[in-house]
Amino acid sequence: MKIQYNFVEFKDIESKFDKKEEFGKREDVFGTLVRVENSKMVPTKTTSGAHSKTMRDITIVNKENQFMEISLWEDMAINEGDKLQKVLEQNPIIVITNVTAKKFLGALQLQSTVRSVLKLHQNVQRLNIWSKDPMKLMIH
Repeated sequence: MKIQYNFVEFKDIESKFDKKEEFGKREDVFGTLVRVENSKMVPTKTTSGAHSKTMRDITIVNKENQFMEISLWEDMAINEGDKLQKVLEQNPIIVITNVTAKKFLGALQLQSTVRSVLKLHQNVQRLNIWSKDPMKLMIH
């Protein structure tokens, strides 16, 4: 079964973030994994009070050598994050769906949501990924 992704280019994320009608929209991104931080507990505030959540930052790079930081939260930070740490030296291509954008300390950053799915593609040839139309990439 083929999965259809609707990728957004890194350069378009900030302009979408600045448009109110696009703010909070979930996007799909992909790139080569270049950094995985250790997971950490981050204090958060909700309407029911202060809590701590597990978070892990990763960085991917696209064909144009643009870097994008993505914060993985909770189970994704722990489970998928541990897998990513183990394969980091292989610089795998990852696909992450349903991410949202936010500004943190003035820098644009993506973050996973409860609907996000992370796919690890270690055996995909780079030429297949960086195709003529990577925004319509289909992966088996």
